[in-house]
Amino acid sequence: MPPSKPFACDVCCRAFTRSENLDRHKKTHHGEGDAENFECTKCKAQFARRDVCKRHMDRCSGAQAQTSRPRKRPRTSLNVNSPPTPGNDEILVHAENLDVENGSPESRTIDPPLSPLNLPPEEIANHVESYFSNFHPALPILHRPSFSQSETTPIMLKIMVAIGSLYSGRRKVSSDSVRLHQMSQDLWRSGSYELGILVMESRQRFRTNWVLQSWILYTVYGTFSGDDQLMSKSRKMYRFLTDAVRELDLLHQKAAIPTLSLWSIDLNLDLPFDEPAVYLKWHQFITQESLKLSIYAFYFFDYHLLVSCNARPSVSSIEFEWELPNATPLWEADSASSWWQLLHDDHLSLEAYRADYLHREPDTKSLLAATQSLLSANTSLQLISLLTISPFAALCIVSNLERLVRDFTRCYYQLPPTLSDPNPFHVLTQAQNSQVSAALGLILGAAGNSPCTPCSQDCQSLWHAVRLGCLSTKISLGIPDDLLVGGVVESNPTAGLATATHLTLGNYVTTRRSGLSVDETTLNILGETLKVMHEMATPDRSAPWEGPWTSTQAFRMLLILWRILRLSITQMQSDRDPLNIVEYPTHFRPAKTVIEGVIAALRLYSDNPIILTLSSNPEKGADQWEDQYMQWMHQICDRRDVWDVGLSMTKVLEEIYDTESERSPLRL
Repeated sequence: MPPSKPFACDVCCRAFTRSENLDRHKKTHHGEGDAENFECTKCKAQFARRDVCKRHMDRCSGAQAQTSRPRKRPRTSLNVNSPPTPGNDEILVHAENLDVENGSPESRTIDPPLSPLNLPPEEIANHVESYFSNFHPALPILHRPSFSQSETTPIMLKIMVAIGSLYSGRRKVSSDSVRLHQMSQDLWRSGSYELGILVMESRQRFRTNWVLQSWILYTVYGTFSGDDQLMSKSRKMYRFLTDAVRELDLLHQKAAIPTLSLWSIDLNLDLPFDEPAVYLKWHQFITQESLKLSIYAFYFFDYHLLVSCNARPSVSSIEFEWELPNATPLWEADSASSWWQLLHDDHLSLEAYRADYLHREPDTKSLLAATQSLLSANTSLQLISLLTISPFAALCIVSNLERLVRDFTRCYYQLPPTLSDPNPFHVLTQAQNSQVSAALGLILGAAGNSPCTPCSQDCQSLWHAVRLGCLSTKISLGIPDDLLVGGVVESNPTAGLATATHLTLGNYVTTRRSGLSVDETTLNILGETLKVMHEMATPDRSAPWEGPWTSTQAFRMLLILWRILRLSITQMQSDRDPLNIVEYPTHFRPAKTVIEGVIAALRLYSDNPIILTLSSNPEKGADQWEDQYMQWMHQICDRRDVWDVGLSMTKVLEEIYDTESERSPLRL
């Protein structure tokens, strides 16, 4: 039977039933042939068809207008990060006027915004390099080897410069941090508005890689910016993207990329190297893998942008049908010949994974299948091999496991407590806990066996996030999130962390089943929380390239350890004989074990010289060790001064320390 859509576009992933439809698509979206471009006389937006331009002008100006004379559209660049876009002067409007939910600006005030093109080229290049050096390792959705600053669309370039300038303007590095921070937010406002106008004309533009990538980056920036206006707009952008992804059927790979158009469909590794043919195949791989990574990033942030506020994700793994991302070295190959060589590299691409190009096992066909395979006792070698050389795939699976545990917890706490289940934190059965723990063990094993862990900063950042994600999932098996149990939903990650901090201190009260005591459950997770201290304090694992979503996740776990430490100190003090008459021998004291563990960790990771003068006996001066833990947390948060989560946590800790005691202010 002939394929239903035999005419595939060689630039993007669309396919068509008729050749004339393909020709019209190329002229409209890729500027091929002699396509004429019609321009709106009001906002200078450009269109390939007169009727579309006329409809736009009716909405734009509110009256009938004559269509301007056509102009030629520039041809498409081969840079996969920057397909063709309207000119950078096409839309010069204020970002704060965009109503992204209904697609209509509140006003059309013409006023040129701050643009990267108005900055010196050297400064733009420096900020772009800062983006790739610091942020890209945590979210590698752009293809760095094919990136060209001169060919990148201004909308994409704005968000890259906006993010890169945050790292360039760190408080401890730059004396010009105030100007850079303001410039960064100005770029976000103007770029997000221009991107919104572009997409409002047609949601189909989300099928273009750079549009989807830009939208994700703008949303992430706004969410963790700490600015109320930017965070509010980013929430609207996220909801709009969720609706568009469903409408365009981008949650299903077969709908987004026809099977006959896959880069691996006719791949033959036994053929000799043919540079033109391999280059086309490499470019096809980049285009399709770029779309896949962007969709996976959307699914990943569907959880991580919302969990910090205790909001429910919008997409489930059941409706998400994409094959797992490919090996990181293949994505990072800097040329067609290098990419071709990696496909033949037995040392890097294990034999089980090499077969994956031509024939995927069922457990690598989707995120859900991979998660179920890891939870079973029959995980394939192909899946393990893939996770070993694809940390982003491993990170997405860990996120999916944590989402699964959280969904079980949410359902469990909607049921009434029963006498047959006295443990307030018994969410999953012992067998289910074992399944999740075994799956996390396989992923951590893949992280330990990865050949790229010690040599690549990109892999270091992702594996750091994978390990913290595994620890967070393990902890959630024993101690559920206070916000989740208490039904507290915040508007942004900063507010969520502040509320979680006050819940840790007992300043807020949640539900009757949210209590915590020092028992076997807390001891079981003590080791996991101490590992979090190691991940956050070790210098080569606490670089600025840690994503703000990862920092938020780690801060929540450190708050759990602080809460356990507080309870242990209180319990140890209450166990003392008030009259000091009888000293009963005890063989096992959980509270003492907790305090001793924290003391050992602080002596290892804290830079405060006062620690050397304090007693190691947990029964003497335990309050001093809580002070030292607070100061260590302050130090950890203060290091992460790029995004608002670190700066806000620093202020919260200072306020708590100053108001709770008569001690000197908490300062480094």
